[in-house]
Amino acid sequence: MKKVNRVFVYGTLKSRFYFHDKYLGNGKSDFGGPALTTKDYSLYIDGMPHMIREASETGVKGELYDVDSDVLKELDGLEGHPVVYFRDIIEVIDEKGEKVLAWAYLRPVHFKGRTGAFLEEEFV
Repeated sequence: MKKVNRVFVYGTLKSRFYFHDKYLGNGKSDFGGPALTTKDYSLYIDGMPHMIREASETGVKGELYDVDSDVLKELDGLEGHPVVYFRDIIEVIDEKGEKVLAWAYLRPVHFKGRTGAFLEEEFV
């Protein structure tokens, strides 16, 4: 199946992290390179990393992957879309400095956790 869905991942789905191989490895995706959200998004952690639509100084670092519709459905299941996280199209900046659109999994703004140095060490 053709990989027509671009997805921005920022936590446990990134390469070297817990869920990457199961959901994006073994030919399930095509790596599109590192990316950064615009400064309209912040990263928090409360058990698991989560991104919300809230202004930040830096944006959120992550990776782009192209996946087919079946993998996107698997990611929806992992992320609890649309109840726990919701999937939305956001603008990110790719490694060439170009703005591209990608699916991303967000939490509602009222759901915040901790932020700070711990995040930098664990998920960047």
